[in-house]
Amino acid sequence: MRLTDYSNEISACRDDIALRDEYGIDDNYPIILGGNLEEIEQIFSPSGRIILAEGTYQPGTISFSLYKKLNNGLISGVNGKNVEVMKKHQQYQMRNFFSALVLKINKDGKKISGISDLFALRLALEDILNRVGKNTSQVIPVCLPRSPGISGEPSRIVYYPDSLEAEAMERCNPQIVNLVEHFSEGKEAANI
Repeated sequence: MRLTDYSNEISACRDDIALRDEYGIDDNYPIILGGNLEEIEQIFSPSGRIILAEGTYQPGTISFSLYKKLNNGLISGVNGKNVEVMKKHQQYQMRNFFSALVLKINKDGKKISGISDLFALRLALEDILNRVGKNTSQVIPVCLPRSPGISGEPSRIVYYPDSLEAEAMERCNPQIVNLVEHFSEGKEAANI
């Protein structure tokens, strides 16, 4: 799934259950990153707090940890659906991404009046995705391994930039790419 599509969808979502079930947004939400670790660290303050634009988000509501090395707990899970395809995504993620930023709900910290913890997490995630997506000095590859939510649908895993998303889908979901090519050529479904 493209980062812009995911960002647009979560921006429109106002339901905690949908944020968790459909978009995978929950406590300990991983954003796996490729590229230069120094550039990644420059997006964030040295104090470990997310530097966010002014708005409804209040610093301290969400904290994060930066992992300098990936582990299996940070990549896409295999939940019994699409097991072989998800294993390919896991391998792809371990090969192409090197670190992770994990967003955590600060349970003892500040709260935003009238906003749930998941909504605050969504606001922080949106800001981070905007920063990474608009970084002009170097494109920072991003994957949101939990973006499929409980569906476990591999095509909903977010990869950025778009060229990386296309490559991941081609390498990990060849049947999806083949079907798209098949139908774009105007062939009948019975001829697959």
